[in-house]
Amino acid sequence: MANSADLRLLTDDGRDKKRWVLVSFYYGFAVIFAQVCVLREYITFCHGSEFYLSFFFLVWLVSGAIGSVTAGRFILQATNKHHKVAFLFPLFSILFLWLGASIFSFRDVQGLVIPFSDVSLFCLVSVAPIAFLSGSCFSILVRHIEPRSAYALEAFGTMVGGILLDTLIMPVCGNFLSLVLLSAFGAFLLFERFAKYFAVALILLLLAFVPRIERTVLEKQEIGELVTVEHTRAGRMTLRKIESEKLVYFDGVPMVSSSLVAETLFTLAEGIGGEKSVLIVSQNTSALEAVAKSRKWRFRSFVSDAPTALFLRKYLSTETTADDVRSFAAHTNERFSAALIELPVPSSVSANRMMSVEFFKALSRVCGGFIIAVSYPEGAPPASYKFFLKALLNAIQKAVKESLDTVELLKIESSGLVITTFPIENLNTHPFGNIAPFELTLLKKSLDEISVNVNTDTNLLCARYGIAYHSQRLEIWFLSLLFSAPSTILFVGVLVLLLASTGGFSLANENSDNAVLFSTGIVAITVQLVLLLLFQSTFGMVYGAIGVLVALFMVGNGLGALVAKKLSPSNRNILLVLIAYIVLVTVIVFFSYSFRSGMFSLFLFFLFNGVSGFIVGLRFGVLVKRVRPSVAYGTDLLGAAAGTATAFLLLPSCGVILTLLFLLILLVAVILIRFISQR
Repeated sequence: MANSADLRLLTDDGRDKKRWVLVSFYYGFAVIFAQVCVLREYITFCHGSEFYLSFFFLVWLVSGAIGSVTAGRFILQATNKHHKVAFLFPLFSILFLWLGASIFSFRDVQGLVIPFSDVSLFCLVSVAPIAFLSGSCFSILVRHIEPRSAYALEAFGTMVGGILLDTLIMPVCGNFLSLVLLSAFGAFLLFERFAKYFAVALILLLLAFVPRIERTVLEKQEIGELVTVEHTRAGRMTLRKIESEKLVYFDGVPMVSSSLVAETLFTLAEGIGGEKSVLIVSQNTSALEAVAKSRKWRFRSFVSDAPTALFLRKYLSTETTADDVRSFAAHTNERFSAALIELPVPSSVSANRMMSVEFFKALSRVCGGFIIAVSYPEGAPPASYKFFLKALLNAIQKAVKESLDTVELLKIESSGLVITTFPIENLNTHPFGNIAPFELTLLKKSLDEISVNVNTDTNLLCARYGIAYHSQRLEIWFLSLLFSAPSTILFVGVLVLLLASTGGFSLANENSDNAVLFSTGIVAITVQLVLLLLFQSTFGMVYGAIGVLVALFMVGNGLGALVAKKLSPSNRNILLVLIAYIVLVTVIVFFSYSFRSGMFSLFLFFLFNGVSGFIVGLRFGVLVKRVRPSVAYGTDLLGAAAGTATAFLLLPSCGVILTLLFLLILLVAVILIRFISQR
């Protein structure tokens, strides 16, 4: 009996109820830690393609929903002593990630894309089990603490955990060590007496194997040996083994790109390089290194690893910032004959603001000129990329503060174009090795006549072509079919599908409470994605402020759940929540036309994020008393998964305004469904 007492999970007496408050807070920490660590490893493999990122969140949310409902129905029949294991899911994450890295077929050779089958396998082996365990923990949690309090404490824990993770823990500890340390804290919190020490001993034993696990993952990612050489304001600067002095290669993250563009860059570099080194700013490591070796270019490679943006720049976006360039220039103290800038397919919103005036100012201090290679989808209308070209030319002009005599464009088949401030008239007869002939065009207009107005919907149109192109290459036929359909058909089709799903939830519950949870889950995540997108379009870079935006959302989420404790779960209050969402979406539609870069717009974005989170917490707190907590949490996650898919389909195809109008139609339909069901 003594052993049984030692191994028991916390009971529900007064002392343990206080400790369950800490457990709820720890759970919020654990969810954000596990999700971020898994996402970092996932993006390392999948390179951040839009549909791959959406696919990750879809798998995570659906698996979490299944875990919550399953735990509510089956797992809770087990004895209390078995529940404690689920809360150590950060520890299990290490094992699942190790397994996923070991079996993943990594095929990034000279710009080849990762097959969708491999991505699906990684999600099945690593992402889904971790999300399932994290979702099941909420159902266990609400057995020991009031559901609305648990939801609020989880939100606050997620907020604090996200800030600490991004600013302090992850840059120092890395993915796996962060998960181990969090698991050790959870073991002390959850277990008693001898079981506590046994669990910690097990974690310490695993900790001894973490370096081996890290090495396994690094080998699968083909990162190579890195040596720390200097600490700068922008973060840690690392240097790969120096092999030469000819080419300096400022490196980001491998991206899908044509080796044809890489060949062109090197041909141009050979023509203007002379005795000086050439600086290459690129995200395409594999293709450029392969071409460098084939042409017998000796090179040294620098890797930017800034802790403040490590997660979202290195693994998600394709951005090299002006701070990176300044830090690099301070480290090298070298003058370069030219800067060769290789851009990925401009199919993501982040790429549209990638080349800023500050970026070119920093480069112009160390380089004699610019050569920019832009890859774009084969067959995509050139008109959809004019804004991108104009933005680049405008940024160059403002950076150098002088009128350039000529800016020449070199079109390479259908895989890209090259913009250069260096003369290339003698290159139209260059054999280019095995490269097919190209056509040469000169930009005759003065740069002063080019005005840049990068519209959010134009960016999204560009993203649509990029997604359709990649889905064809990856043989994801359903995505290729969807994004080739007219926007009107896609809009109506998604609306009918979601209304049918909402009606199904309504039929399954006489009061249509599940339908409200499902539909508002769709609205919540879509509104959040729209706000992030508008912030990106307005201020140029969302990643620097994403921690604050998410933190405000989670604070509002927690406060909404706490306020809901004082409200009765009446039909009137549920209707008020739906109306509040309609008002919020309408206000965002109104202000989306007038957002400008400034303090007032920044305040509005922060306000909208907080209010959006507050409504999310409020509606969950009101409805959780009418629906079983495990089912409510699972339905909420399913709605968020459907919202992720909705935003992924509608934003590139229909734009921001029509997507928000779509949400208004959905909310009005839910009110009508609820009114009909109450009669």
